[in-house]
Amino acid sequence: MSMRSLVLYFCLPAIALSTAGNAPAVVAQAPQGTVQALFEGDRTCGDNPTDCPFPSTTAIHRYFHIVLHDAPGDKNWGVWVGATCAATTEEAYGALPVRASGFVEAVVDLQSGHSQNWQGKPLCFLFRGGFGQASTYYASYFDDTGSPDAQTVLPNYELLDGRVDLADLDVTYIHRDPTYAYDGTPNVPSVGQNLTYVAHVMNQGGRPVSAFQYRWLLDGKLLQTGQYPAALPPFGEATLSLTLPWTMADHRLSFQVTTEDPELATGNNGLNIDTNAITLGFWVERSAYTYFRAYQQRYCQLQGCTGSDSFEDWLQRQVRAWNEMFRQARYPGLTPNGVATRVRVDKITVVPDGSLPLDGGIASDSPKRQDHSVDLEWGLPSKDVSLGYALNSPGPFRIDWAMLHELGHARSLADLYRFDLPVDSPSQIDVRSAGGTPAYNPLDPFGIGNSIRGFAGSDGGTLVYQNVERDLMSCVCADFYSPYTALVLNRLGNRRALCGNFNAPCNIGDWFADIPARNVLRVLDAAGKKLTGTATVRLFYDSGVGYGTHRFTQSDSTVLTGRAGEFTLPLDPFRSGGSSDRAGHNLLLLEVTAPGIDRFCFQEPTDLNVAYWTGYVDAIHPAVFTLRLNHIWQNSCRLVRPPALVNEPFATSTVRSSATIGPALRAARAVYRLVAVRLCDSSGVAMHDRLLVIRDKAGHTLARGTTARDGSFAARIASSIQAAVVDDVTDNHLTLAVGLVTPPQKVDRRR
Repeated sequence: MSMRSLVLYFCLPAIALSTAGNAPAVVAQAPQGTVQALFEGDRTCGDNPTDCPFPSTTAIHRYFHIVLHDAPGDKNWGVWVGATCAATTEEAYGALPVRASGFVEAVVDLQSGHSQNWQGKPLCFLFRGGFGQASTYYASYFDDTGSPDAQTVLPNYELLDGRVDLADLDVTYIHRDPTYAYDGTPNVPSVGQNLTYVAHVMNQGGRPVSAFQYRWLLDGKLLQTGQYPAALPPFGEATLSLTLPWTMADHRLSFQVTTEDPELATGNNGLNIDTNAITLGFWVERSAYTYFRAYQQRYCQLQGCTGSDSFEDWLQRQVRAWNEMFRQARYPGLTPNGVATRVRVDKITVVPDGSLPLDGGIASDSPKRQDHSVDLEWGLPSKDVSLGYALNSPGPFRIDWAMLHELGHARSLADLYRFDLPVDSPSQIDVRSAGGTPAYNPLDPFGIGNSIRGFAGSDGGTLVYQNVERDLMSCVCADFYSPYTALVLNRLGNRRALCGNFNAPCNIGDWFADIPARNVLRVLDAAGKKLTGTATVRLFYDSGVGYGTHRFTQSDSTVLTGRAGEFTLPLDPFRSGGSSDRAGHNLLLLEVTAPGIDRFCFQEPTDLNVAYWTGYVDAIHPAVFTLRLNHIWQNSCRLVRPPALVNEPFATSTVRSSATIGPALRAARAVYRLVAVRLCDSSGVAMHDRLLVIRDKAGHTLARGTTARDGSFAARIASSIQAAVVDDVTDNHLTLAVGLVTPPQKVDRRR
């Protein structure tokens, strides 16, 4: 029976003492023959008097038991005693080596062996490391047994990996049946189809949990309650199901459990998912899985994620952080409602050590590449897991931004740091200024005489150019998505994976090629006026070879002459040649010369991509970018994009939008039906100037046009057509199914 159990079953007035810093502790009181607990569960104590003090503690019992859980052989520890925590002058015990099991128990007789009797007096018991190092203590208590008895007081404590001997109900994930392959036909349920949601509940603690209650909620409204009738053993799993009809609308489904048994944590007793979210499957090797179970609780007590007691808790925290990034990526005019994507965990599979990847590929990026039932997959091998997920500092054991970065690749996002040009990279800038001198000196990159000078980047490095987005796809030191990345994610929204659910799919970076058909550069001087006199713009093309290597030479360039300070760029300004790899790599180095002016700046394709997505898709709508010479900063052109022609790119909502085919009508001896379309975003904002193509089931075009300011579009089609598809070309070919608004009717001859 555990100490916590003794407190409960014997109804003692004492509680397990737990203090932070110098906060006063509760004085434990217990009748003879029981146990007076100080604490249970790993706590790391540094070599200072403020980490683990227990002030004003009165030992009712004679023997003081100290249980360590640390590295085998460690003996740099000690427990000190004094009238106050600032005057703990005597060492009660220390220097006993930790056994090979990682545990050791020391017993102190409080009545003898010291200069005074420590029993029955209010004293400070101070747990410390030694020689500047920290030590981990698992438990401490007082009783009347003079020999080690932790196995009696704390049964099987060595099997708990440093955790308190309590049960812990944990809602680990919710799976949905049936599943569909992302590349299957169909790959989504049909509207109205009954789906089964299966909640997985585990007991992550070392004690059984008795029968527990559960409930399902949809959008906060109670749907179903029940009781799991049997006790759930330590590390046992239960599943509970709910059947709901499928709808395209987004709903928040919640599952919660409650028990009267004491638990390690209650923060993991419920889970919320978005029913329309894309799915993540995770494969984890056994030793990595048990490592997370052993250390998440202790780590999170110090790192602000209390309530996380398992690998599953850690994984759900990653998904919550990712979904919060989607929600927070709200940018007026572009993504005012954030990123439409939501992710939920649909599958967690524990596999033997050394077995990943299961189908070839990479253990982390493609653990089970033949599983097409999920939209994203990731794996965690056991090798070096303690190094990658360290316990002594904030990092991936709390939020693994590097993993979220890589999962972004599986969602087609590309590395934006490829556009960076670090000072110490093998990149080459061999161009000359108008005066004939080198524009950049790699031997003196910060030289005052350089036309192109290095600078300190936002992530601590030194660069000649740094990508303008500087978000999670630029550096794992960032925990946000820029407007650009948010738009890229909204191109897919909650659509299923297209051509791969692992890193990297075939559509990674395919959007870099979205360049306006005609691009014009308007150059303004430092006063904001058009250039006067003879002015030219020289374009230096990027011929770098390698993932992040750039190369610019004087010979590989083109000179543009313009009129009134406006210059038309070539059709393929970045010389990608149709390659998505080059499109997501190549920079453009611009030199502007005019009387008294010679300025250089770098430009990446992102601004041109955004212009394309905001409506500049054809030659009759040239994208005019403004380069203000006084706005050049850190060698970045910082172009001003043209005003958007289309509001909220990729924001059309399939739920808030509508498309119908009306009854047969007659006009001028012709019989027809009217297709009526209205496009809105998730907030009901009209989606205007969207290019629409309406096709029949065979793919033949029936009509095409653009939506009006109120998001509406109407077209006549043959009366024989009763079903069609609306293709929102502007919204990355988002499709809406359209059918008769009512059953077929007689021809209305009044029209």
